[in-house]
Amino acid sequence: MLLIERGDDNLSVSTAPIGGEAAILLKGDRMPVETVTLDINPTPFFIPPRVGGDREFKGHGPAVQVSTRLLIRNSKELWATVYMHAKETQADWTEAEGTAEYLVYRHPGTKRILRILSDVNSFTSYTDTDHEVDYFDMPAGELVRQFECVGDTKGDEAGIKTGVRAHFNPVKIEVETSEVAYKTIQVDPTPKFVPSHVGGDRDFGGHGPQVEVSATISVQNQTEIWARIWMHAKETKSDWTEVHGSTNFMIYRHDRPIAELVSSTHSQGSYTDTDHTDDELTLGANDLVARFVCTGDTGGNEAGTRTGVVVHFNPIVFREA
Repeated sequence: MLLIERGDDNLSVSTAPIGGEAAILLKGDRMPVETVTLDINPTPFFIPPRVGGDREFKGHGPAVQVSTRLLIRNSKELWATVYMHAKETQADWTEAEGTAEYLVYRHPGTKRILRILSDVNSFTSYTDTDHEVDYFDMPAGELVRQFECVGDTKGDEAGIKTGVRAHFNPVKIEVETSEVAYKTIQVDPTPKFVPSHVGGDRDFGGHGPQVEVSATISVQNQTEIWARIWMHAKETKSDWTEVHGSTNFMIYRHDRPIAELVSSTHSQGSYTDTDHTDDELTLGANDLVARFVCTGDTGGNEAGTRTGVVVHFNPIVFREA
């Protein structure tokens, strides 16, 4: 359906495109904008690290606080910051606390997100009284529709099972409707990054490891694009051999200032290794990363010496200043 209302110097247009709700507004010489309503998928289940006490709340709470914030990054992306704090209500004060950030939406094409029109914050707190998953429905006008929380469980949970997932209400954003010319580049893969050995011996011994990798790019010094590569690999049983770390590589230098990155700026992946060969994690064409080439377990010692990742990028799009 299309509705057009004209009066003096004002023109407003409302449309209902496939997959969402939109309105295009033009007033005088103002840049035309489009209001889009999004249905965003829930965040992954975030488990904050244990920061105090043992790993068992033992039926003493915990007292739980959770919050989520939504913000715009790189002109085209919506990121959710998820926070959780859970603390036992008596000694030995078992405690878990942390923050995670998730890319929850990337606007297609080359149009920029100008602002978020709906609510951008939600918060709730409670004291756990059982071993069940707790669901907290939030008001319709808030960012979060429902917090899905795990506090206490049977057995150890702090840093292992205690966590939160955020389910969102519809999010409204305002985006520009005019197209802008952008530059597309293809960069070389990164050198292999080998993170530091941080726990256990140096041999995964066929027990995984469980591997997590991510890559994020940003503009530095106005003309340079840098990639931050992160890897965590941990043996799936005692003695919990572990590597963890991040590094930065300059992957491109332009001959004039870069105004903003337009294509995706973050990718992540995870898997459990089952052999001694390198593993390829292939992502989508719209992701920052085309594929992660990972070394997990090998024949012999590898933690801190061979376990690592090489990142192959999809084409990167940016706008010149």
